[in-house]
Amino acid sequence: MVAVDNKCLLLGAFTVVMYFMWMDIALWYHLQALVPTQKGMLPKTPDGSFSLFYPVTVKMLMCDPINHYIYLPLCYVFTQVTHFTETFSFITPNVVSISRVFLILPGLRLLLSESLGCRQSGVAIILVGEWMDALDGFLARLRAANQAMTSEVGALGYYLDGICDGVSAVAILVVCMVQLKRHPPRQSGHPLQLPVICNKVESKMQESKESLLGGGPVSGPRVPVPARAITITMFLFGFQLLLASVGWNHAIAGYQQLLENGDGSHTAKQLAVLQAASTWILMWFWRVACFHMLMHCFLIAVFFDKLWEFLTNLRFIGYVALTALIVLNELHLQAIQSLLLAGVRRYARGAPPGTVMIVTLHCRAASL
Repeated sequence: MVAVDNKCLLLGAFTVVMYFMWMDIALWYHLQALVPTQKGMLPKTPDGSFSLFYPVTVKMLMCDPINHYIYLPLCYVFTQVTHFTETFSFITPNVVSISRVFLILPGLRLLLSESLGCRQSGVAIILVGEWMDALDGFLARLRAANQAMTSEVGALGYYLDGICDGVSAVAILVVCMVQLKRHPPRQSGHPLQLPVICNKVESKMQESKESLLGGGPVSGPRVPVPARAITITMFLFGFQLLLASVGWNHAIAGYQQLLENGDGSHTAKQLAVLQAASTWILMWFWRVACFHMLMHCFLIAVFFDKLWEFLTNLRFIGYVALTALIVLNELHLQAIQSLLLAGVRRYARGAPPGTVMIVTLHCRAASL
């Protein structure tokens, strides 16, 4: 199987990135145009049709762009063309979640191939499984007649989806680690020490080295990366995925409790915080640093045959970036809590004592 031309792939990747940037700008403007709503009164599109921007929820704002701008429209087209909810009413979202784990098995087998074209086909199959991860949530919202993208912590689907994500990620990492060990990447060996016979010979050799190598040191032969280094590097990335997943879910839970009414609607103060630049910046960074985005980048690196370069560039800097994002996010959540509590204190001047106590306890519980 012939590998796809890298120049065409790079052009396609550039086009997709520009599309993501354009859609993010549109999402920002839609967010700024929102008005406060009462609970149960979510804003909808004027004609009730599907939209990538309505209703605006915390989870939507923190969803990675591939899921948001590619998988979600594909889910809508798929359900409209196949009439999935009517034709296959016996297939539940949880069944879709479990099915995708088995769907990626042929893709995992292809990832072990020596042919780059076969590995690219394996990545394509796995990406179909990733799309099914978005499909199960879309079906759940469609059958519940609720367009709001929210995290229902405690529901069976919430935990089942997380388990399937974890199983799929572990399987992909293990298979790729085996592939790297079977065909280890190569790295430069120790520099060669050339003997010096006399000054004239030394000067001639130096000129020869500079003319041939541009003045750089003479490197030794490229040697395979040790299996131990491959294992450690893959484990480091795996723990990064775990850290990103825990941090992302914690951030969504905190923002949902503080900035939503339980169904995705927002009060005036909640919406003011949601529209703030600091909130948007933190949520945007979570969009590009969440578990799903990291997995997509991992698969793209496999597709371009740049997996080892991707892992080595991210193995340490990834922890620094995620730790900084988690700390800043926690400080931001505390600042939002203080702002909402300050609003409660101002409201207390004209409200009954019992009402103030209930609202205050609710705000404090939201930060836990």
